[in-house]
Amino acid sequence: MRSRSSVWKVRVALLVGTVLSAQYASVGSASADDGDRVAHSAAVDLFDAAERALAAGKVAEACPKYAESYRLDPQLGVLLHWADCLERDGKLATAYARFRDAEELATRRGDARQAFALSRIRSLEPRLNRIVLTTEGAAWSEGMNLTLDGVLIAPSSFGIGIAVDAGPHVATATAPGHESLRVIVDVQGEGSVARVAFPILPPRASSDKSQPSTPQARNSDPNASYQTRRIIGITAASVGVVAAGIGAGFLVDMGNQLNARSELCPAAKCPPGTDREEVRELERDAVRSQALGLGFVIGGVLAITGGVGLYLVSTPSHHRSGAALDVRSTPGGAECRVSWVF
Repeated sequence: MRSRSSVWKVRVALLVGTVLSAQYASVGSASADDGDRVAHSAAVDLFDAAERALAAGKVAEACPKYAESYRLDPQLGVLLHWADCLERDGKLATAYARFRDAEELATRRGDARQAFALSRIRSLEPRLNRIVLTTEGAAWSEGMNLTLDGVLIAPSSFGIGIAVDAGPHVATATAPGHESLRVIVDVQGEGSVARVAFPILPPRASSDKSQPSTPQARNSDPNASYQTRRIIGITAASVGVVAAGIGAGFLVDMGNQLNARSELCPAAKCPPGTDREEVRELERDAVRSQALGLGFVIGGVLAITGGVGLYLVSTPSHHRSGAALDVRSTPGGAECRVSWVF
C-alpha cells in the first residue's frame, strides 16, 4: 500500500504537468494568433494598395497585389476583386478561372455572392480564346506527349478547346526516339479558336547515322602522290651517294694495299727475306677491297640514277591534265564535285 507522501507526490507532479501543458498550449496558440494577425494585417494593406492602384488606372500593378492579399488571407471578396482586375487587364482566361474559384468557394460557404460570380463566368465564356490540340489521323506515337506552355495535356483533352489569355503560346509534341515539334500560337482578340494538329513525328537520327556514309575519294589530295615519289627519289639518290662514297673508300684502300705490296715486292719476284705471308695477305685484302668498292660504287650509281629519275618524273599534278573527284558530306546526304585540270 502506498504511503500518503508518495500519493501526494504523484498528485503534485500531475498538477505541475497540467499547468505546464496549459502554458505551452497558450504560448503556441498565441504564436499562431500573432502569425494570423500579421498575415491578415499585410493582406489588408495589400488590398488597400491594390484599390489605390486600380483607382489610378494602374491595372497591371493592382492585380498582383490582389493576388498576394488573397494568398495571405483567402477571403471571397478579395478573390472577386482579383478576378475583376484580371478581366480589366485583358487576361480573360485567368479571370475566368478565378471567378470559377470564387463561385465554388461561395457555394461551399453558402454565400450569396455565388450568383454574382456565376454571372461573371457566363459573361466571360463566349469571349474566351481557346487552343485545340490534336494529332493528324494516326499520327499518335507511342509515348507521345503534348504540352501547352509547359503544361502536359492528357490525351483525353485532345480536341477540347483550352482557354488561354491573349498573346503567344507554345505547343510542343515529343515522343521517345522521335524529333520534337514546337509550334508558337499567337492568339489575339476575343472569342477565337486556334487549332494545332501535330503530324507524325519523324524518327530521331541516331549518332552513328548523323553523318551519312559516303564513298571516299581516291587521291583527295592530288599533290600527295607526287610529293611521296619525290621524297622517295631524293632518299634513293642520297643513299646512292653514300654507297658510292663507301665504295670509293674501299677502292682507295685497295690502292693503298697494292702500293704496300709493291714496296715489299717491287719486281716480279720478291727479294730474298721478304715476308711472303704478308705479301699474300695484302693481295687478298686488295682483291676484297676491289670487290667491295666496285659493288658499292655500282649500287650507289644505280641508286642515284633511279632516285634522280623518279624525282624528275614526279611532276606536280597542276602541271598535268586530268580529273579531280571531291566527295563531301552534307546535312542532306552527300555532295560530289568533279573538276578537270588541263
